[in-house]
Amino acid sequence: MSPLSRRRFLELSSITGLGLLLAPLACSKAGHAQPSSELAKLFANPPRPFQPKFRWWWPHGLVDPEEIRKEIDIMADAGFGGAEIADVHHSVRVDMSSETHGWGTKPWQDAVEAALDQAQKRGLSIDHSIGPSWPAASCLITPDHPGATKELVTVITPWDSSKTFDGEIPAPDTPKSGAKAERYALQAALLSAGSSATDKEMSVDGDSLIDLTDAVSNGVLHWKPTQSGSWIILSYWLRGSAQQPEGGPHTKPESFVVDHFSQAGTQAVKDLWKQKVLTPKIEKLIASVGGNLFEDSIEMETHETLWTPLLLEEFEKRRGYSLLPYLPLVVQKKEDHIIDFEGFDSGHIRHDWWQTLSELFLENHFEALKTWARSLGLGFRGQPYGLRTDAIRAAATLDIAEGESLGFKNLDDYRSLAGGRDMGGNKILSNEAGAFAGSAYGTTWKRVLRTLNPQFAAGVNQSVLHGFAYAEAPTAKWPGFAAFSPYHGRTGYSEAWGPRQPSWQHINDISGYFSRVHLILQQGQPQVDVAFLRQKGYAGSGFGAPWFSKIGVSKGWTHEFISPSTLELPTAKVRNGMLNPDGAAFQLLVFEGDAFHGRKSTFELPAAKRLLALAQAGLPILAVGDWSDPMLSGKRNSEAEKELKAIFSQLLSLKNVANVLSRENIESGVKELGISPRLTHSQAEIVHAERLTDSARYFYFCNNSEKDEQETMVQIPKQSQLAYLYQMDLWTGEIQELASNDAESDATTFEMKLSPRDSKAYVLTKKPLPGISVLETSHSNQDPNSLVLKSWILDVESWIPGDSPSKTIKVKRSTSLDTLPLWSELQEFTEDSGLLTYSCEFEANLDLARSQTATLVWEQLFDTVQITLNGRKLPPHNPLKREVELEGYLKTGKNRLSLQTSTTLNNRLRVFNPSVYGDNKLQLYGISGTVKVTW
Repeated sequence: MSPLSRRRFLELSSITGLGLLLAPLACSKAGHAQPSSELAKLFANPPRPFQPKFRWWWPHGLVDPEEIRKEIDIMADAGFGGAEIADVHHSVRVDMSSETHGWGTKPWQDAVEAALDQAQKRGLSIDHSIGPSWPAASCLITPDHPGATKELVTVITPWDSSKTFDGEIPAPDTPKSGAKAERYALQAALLSAGSSATDKEMSVDGDSLIDLTDAVSNGVLHWKPTQSGSWIILSYWLRGSAQQPEGGPHTKPESFVVDHFSQAGTQAVKDLWKQKVLTPKIEKLIASVGGNLFEDSIEMETHETLWTPLLLEEFEKRRGYSLLPYLPLVVQKKEDHIIDFEGFDSGHIRHDWWQTLSELFLENHFEALKTWARSLGLGFRGQPYGLRTDAIRAAATLDIAEGESLGFKNLDDYRSLAGGRDMGGNKILSNEAGAFAGSAYGTTWKRVLRTLNPQFAAGVNQSVLHGFAYAEAPTAKWPGFAAFSPYHGRTGYSEAWGPRQPSWQHINDISGYFSRVHLILQQGQPQVDVAFLRQKGYAGSGFGAPWFSKIGVSKGWTHEFISPSTLELPTAKVRNGMLNPDGAAFQLLVFEGDAFHGRKSTFELPAAKRLLALAQAGLPILAVGDWSDPMLSGKRNSEAEKELKAIFSQLLSLKNVANVLSRENIESGVKELGISPRLTHSQAEIVHAERLTDSARYFYFCNNSEKDEQETMVQIPKQSQLAYLYQMDLWTGEIQELASNDAESDATTFEMKLSPRDSKAYVLTKKPLPGISVLETSHSNQDPNSLVLKSWILDVESWIPGDSPSKTIKVKRSTSLDTLPLWSELQEFTEDSGLLTYSCEFEANLDLARSQTATLVWEQLFDTVQITLNGRKLPPHNPLKREVELEGYLKTGKNRLSLQTSTTLNNRLRVFNPSVYGDNKLQLYGISGTVKVTW
């Protein structure tokens, strides 16, 4: 990195938008970028802030500070810019000395200190998980503590109207945790005809609901129903849920999850850190090194109803009515509602309940923790989903919101968080990247790239790879400790990256690619065509935008999701017909009925008022569905709905507002408004992202098809004198100019071809970049000359267990091959894992095709590869491509070619540890089929 400090560099980045790639570059024929200035080096060698990070798994404090320093160096040397320290060890199911070496003990503190100190020397940032594993928990509290997470337990007692109840109030059984249950409320209701107390979701007569709380004397209820029929008595009890963090115990005494909706829960987190982590030296190092406090997805697990002690009071204060008459509608068992009112739309009440929880979560947890983290010199990064809370609004609050490639169902899940990020005026959308179930030690970088590349187009611009594991732990076998494998005795979640993996020999190629993608996608501000307003700001739900998610993106449209509460943010303003003009600059806002409430035409009154104001300020809006008689999202109110109807009547009368009755008519509605995407392309399964600075537009494209190559013609309307188009090679760091269009053309046009899940990047600039060569393309329809390569030498560096769990012995063997068969046919090598080097010699007569490009082409190659020709190493190769240009490396006469490929450890582990990995399929390593040179 330059002499600038990391922190100062980030300050400059946020001010300048980095216009970094506009500095002069000179490119050699061999394909390596030769930067001519300090700024130009950034694309070829992106500095630490843009480099990918690792989730770094520790087995408690059973770690050696010197090994911790070594692992920091390993990550730094591999081109990674930071790590997140996490006490995660689901694979180790034995006593791990949590009292002496658990999270927050002296050994843990010593290791954190070593990590921070070494990270400071190497320029890395360090993030810290909020507590032991997840969710946020503390060993300083018990389930009965005010700061512990709470549940509302509902005990249902069937009662016949002919009988008098005279006795103690039905109470829940005492749980294993011993948590004390406090009497909360008592009600009774008449079951609807045909409904039974054994139904999974009972139906009751809502008008019959009576409150019996004040009828209790000394814990005894004396009551007889006044109406004949089958009744249920509902006794509610508040108690600690006793939820513990995943994969524990991590501490002694054991930790319990904190209440995420109360100030007491947040204070419990602060108290934990003050007592268990923040020694004076660690506090000083944190302030110097920087990084983030990190909270994983909000996985609150309870068999009863998630609650917080002040919920009833807060509900009435915020929603304007008491929840008690509707309490049966919100109580749950195993996350399912158990009671409904006959003939009543309970969705309105449940909307208000979740909105109240969402506000409490945001204010008392996320906002409070962000303020506290900043006081330590940290940002706050979090995964704001897992509950039915407004994750979009939470993403606007966090310093860095994060999604996950394992749990998210589609690209729209990322677009939800991206919308929150952009409405919050933030820069980064992070990704817990590359976790796959049942794929430990069998994951290829090809699979990681195919998974992550489309997600970059959906707003992701930082990757925290899952993960890097500390070397050893109790019970760990070769190749060392892995946080999630074995998992319940079988192959667990991937992946324990690091030098234990053969592909680590090629890791700088991979990290360089991610760094360049991050760098481009952190430039300036995002440019997004459509803000899709969804009435509930859930994330991770898999719900998409009608028309835009499938058809629109195939033509060049981009979109993100916003929620009603984001319309209250300062960025929710209109200038030049665009929402959030200094951020995502949405050209169009689209909404329909509530996707989570049967697509009914519901809306929140404050949001409707803001929507009208935005439309009156000139924002084009498309309403989908029948909005002639809208309803409140929450509890029905005739006066408020009369006002809501008047607002919508006024809204729909504006010239810049269109209304179509169905999803099928969305495209015609867009045309009616005269809105076009910022770029168009012939229809293809291609997704893209755009970033804008004062002097350039950056474009990232990805083929979103898993199987088919996509070829398209891209058209970018010319504007702001951005006339010079360059292709940016994300693997080599090279920049080349594309042949200019006709100066009189009103659009910049270029063809683009992408392999499945592959990506490309481009930049449009106002001024030409000196010293850049023009990218030459061939359109010859003639069959190329080709030479099939034969007579190979295969050198196998076989990785086998050493005399300790983290030690690997490397044994070399060789064989001669005339052709390249499938790995399964090489019987003497099928159990091997490691590095495979294929070498051959061939004659080339370049005079035959002096004006053509020479290309090496192969049929199948397992994962990463590094290519050497005539003793010269070629630039980093994109594993998703099956060819590489040889220009500048091939010579007339005899040529010597070497291809070093990596494997996973799957095939070796199948035989070394069959009880865990024996059922895994044999992976087909290496190169197979025809390899040829074409001209």
